[in-house]
Amino acid sequence: MADIEVPKDAKDSNERKVGVAIAVLAIVLAVVATLGTNQDNEKLAQEVSAANGYAWYQSKRIRVALNESSLDDLAIDEAGSPTPEQRAAMAALRTRLEAKNADYRTENEGILKQADVAKAAAQAADDRGNRYDQAEVMLQVSIVLCSITLLTGGRGFLLVGLLTAGGGIVAAVLAWFS
Repeated sequence: MADIEVPKDAKDSNERKVGVAIAVLAIVLAVVATLGTNQDNEKLAQEVSAANGYAWYQSKRIRVALNESSLDDLAIDEAGSPTPEQRAAMAALRTRLEAKNADYRTENEGILKQADVAKAAAQAADDRGNRYDQAEVMLQVSIVLCSITLLTGGRGFLLVGLLTAGGGIVAAVLAWFS
């Protein structure tokens, strides 16, 4: 690092200020990119949670359907001529299956609500992630425009670059608070 020197003419010109602005924008860009990546990860986690919830909900519905089928079979068997012991066993089984189905239906309401909440959270994370991505692009463009200032010496590129950076920062702030 001791070998790196800033040219004398850069010390006294606006190039140094432009270089510092580019460095600050690069830091802001890194933060915004990290926030965007975090939102992408959050989206994936919530989507997995929602998918698991919907699968669990469906498995409970299948159990209810199987129990209903067993209850239908019991009704057919009861229509025959079972012994009193068989009738008692069928009544106990009917009671157990009906109670289990009631439990499954109650559980399914909660499971479905949790899956819907996870799905909504995934959508919100996706929306925030998209806003961060837009902010990231604007910040990247601003760094390029500011860099052109160093190459051309034209202050117009710096002004447009800083305006673009401002737009990117506003987009990132809006993503943060959304």
